[in-house]
Amino acid sequence: MLEEPRRERAWDVASGVLLLALAGLMGGTFLDYGLTADEGLQQRYGRRTVRWYATLGGDRSATETNNLYLYGGAFELVAQAAQRVSPLGVYESRHLVNAAFGFAGVVAAWGLGRLLGGAAAGFASALFLVLTPAYYGHCFANPKDVPFAALYALATWSILWATDARRRPLSPPVALAGAAVGLAAGVRVSGIVLGGFAALLWGASGWAEGRGFLPSRREALRTGLALTVLLAVAWAVMLACWPWAQIDPLRHPFRALRAFSDFHGNPVLFGGEGFASSDLPRTYVPRLLALTLPEFYVPAFVLGAASLARTGRAPGAHRRPSALRVAWVASLAVLPVAWAILDRTPLYNGLRHLLFIVPILAVLAGVSVAGAVRSHLPVPVLAPAMAILAGCAALVAFDMVRLHPYQYVYYNRLFAGGVASAVGRYETDYWSTSYKEGVEWVCDHYSRVEIRGPIRVGGNMLVPFASYLGRGRCRAPNFTAVPPDRDPHVLLAAGAEREGRLLHVVERLGAPLLYVYEVKPPK
Repeated sequence: MLEEPRRERAWDVASGVLLLALAGLMGGTFLDYGLTADEGLQQRYGRRTVRWYATLGGDRSATETNNLYLYGGAFELVAQAAQRVSPLGVYESRHLVNAAFGFAGVVAAWGLGRLLGGAAAGFASALFLVLTPAYYGHCFANPKDVPFAALYALATWSILWATDARRRPLSPPVALAGAAVGLAAGVRVSGIVLGGFAALLWGASGWAEGRGFLPSRREALRTGLALTVLLAVAWAVMLACWPWAQIDPLRHPFRALRAFSDFHGNPVLFGGEGFASSDLPRTYVPRLLALTLPEFYVPAFVLGAASLARTGRAPGAHRRPSALRVAWVASLAVLPVAWAILDRTPLYNGLRHLLFIVPILAVLAGVSVAGAVRSHLPVPVLAPAMAILAGCAALVAFDMVRLHPYQYVYYNRLFAGGVASAVGRYETDYWSTSYKEGVEWVCDHYSRVEIRGPIRVGGNMLVPFASYLGRGRCRAPNFTAVPPDRDPHVLLAAGAEREGRLLHVVERLGAPLLYVYEVKPPK
């Protein structure tokens, strides 16, 4: 049996291999992912944000248009910089940056898992996040929720890492934690609440370390100063990324927080019924978690509960710090869900507004499995559970390959009956990323026949699918993007009941995602 240091090194090597393989996979496939209905608006906001800085605030369009000014521009600034140096197109460059943020989230899950439960927990945490389609599928074209989820996980890791350095308020770990919190808030202002979570953890750490429930005056002063530094750095970084907040640095962030608590979006299909985003049942979030998370989370958390029951028989003061840290990380997923349920926060587009809890859930699952193995559960308990977990992980990996590049539409078999069963009952390709495949099919189909053109291709104009036209197979004959009511020859639509002749269906795992109709034959 390997000694503990050698075992840890072996798991670290395995994690390195996993991350290298993931980087290669993401780098080799990011061009496969289609544009979303948000990307045109986000790209314009990015350009306006750059103009805000270039004109020293003279061009105020980034602070006045749509509701995007309520979001920070941290991701958009990186995306705009990448477009200046990238040989790729605008949206391809954005997708590459998006994938880089998604990859950073997996690295954060590894680091957080390793800090909580050792090298094996780090490997399992990263693997579980990679095998969570709700996260992986969003990594390539979601410019709000994936960057926020990745930075939320990085900030969590940074705060936990800085816990032991809190007695030195000016230490680099405290400043780094503040910067990570600020970057998260620089994407979505709710990231600033991580400062409050840091106060909870650092305030309770003295008790967990055996120095009593009430800290000494000296320790309280040092912890308070460390929190002040963290929040000051976080606020400064957040403001640096966010034009609208710079106009009123104290009030505008809080106004944005209030606005998001009453943010009305698209109608929501849930359980076969239509709901307003502000009138969803309180079961919306827990049910969607049960429907969209892979089945392996069930045996992982069962193993964690069994391990906790076994080790909890003799708690001991020496276990307090690790128990506190795990409980604190769990609160970062549980409390936002509880708040969404109790406050009935408006939500839409599946779980994407709560995507930031998914890396935390993957970490908790990884720590649970590693802890179960380390606690030496009885073989009749551990062996079947691990076999079920491995089987579920292999099954979801198989499904993710077959769903490519639409992993984000995944629904599990255990509770949802699979993706095909979810169609018509829950939202699937709500962002219309399948337009890429649909347009490419149209171009290939009509390029084989003699047509004078132009061919008018109709579809949801929120999706900038015109960028697919005029290149590759779409150059001859001439193709033009038009709204559905502008007499299209070909219509791309999510619904099956349309006028015209059905030519093609984009589908995965028996689930139709996009229909292609010929409304009238081109000449």
